[in-house]
Amino acid sequence: GGDPFPMIWLDPRNNMRKGGESQYPGIGQSRPLSTSRVESSIPKDDFTPAHQADNPQKERWVYPSEQMFFNAMQRKGWDPKEEDMSSVIAIHNAVNEQTWSAVLKWEKELHPECPQPKLVRFYGRPKDFSPRARFLMLTGYKAPFDRHDWTIDRCGKKVRYVIDFYNGAPTSDGKPVSFYVEVRPAIDDVESAMDRIKMLMKPIVGTRDASGYWRSQFGLLRATVADGLDSYRQC
Repeated sequence: GGDPFPMIWLDPRNNMRKGGESQYPGIGQSRPLSTSRVESSIPKDDFTPAHQADNPQKERWVYPSEQMFFNAMQRKGWDPKEEDMSSVIAIHNAVNEQTWSAVLKWEKELHPECPQPKLVRFYGRPKDFSPRARFLMLTGYKAPFDRHDWTIDRCGKKVRYVIDFYNGAPTSDGKPVSFYVEVRPAIDDVESAMDRIKMLMKPIVGTRDASGYWRSQFGLLRATVADGLDSYRQC
């Protein structure tokens, strides 16, 4: 379901609720949920959004509590279950750590002159399929279940990354369902376009094995060009 709250309640800088998510029990909640939060490994820039306001001096981003996540899911029209929230939080945090690790691989490979980039903000765009995701859907892959745009600070330069989140294939041995993330810089300028071209000659940076993922290097090039055209249209 969609978010029942008007857009004026959302912070346009990160598409999240103004004032942050409440730590109070949600509607119809049957039992208490943890309000403790875990600090991530992701360095934070000077921008402190509302959901980080109770930790303004932290140098790293702090993940939401079970209660905050439960309230956010309710607000967006989902039907969260209290007994699932500890697992949901664990998966959420692990996926974000993997995503930041993939960003660092790009940065270390292409911009070693900036040894410690920072995450400035992240913006959820679940309904906006990236050009790459649309191309993969045309070639038979399932749609991503979410998309984020992460803006990092590369020693003074703001750089946007596009992240598509995919569900892994279901397993028959009882193991948890896997998640894959596709991470790459948005083609917002010439430097980012060159970075994408350089990586065409290398294994795809991310948490998914590149073998078998792309049908051909031509497909990767088409997706890269499509991303560039999309960025151009948004200018």
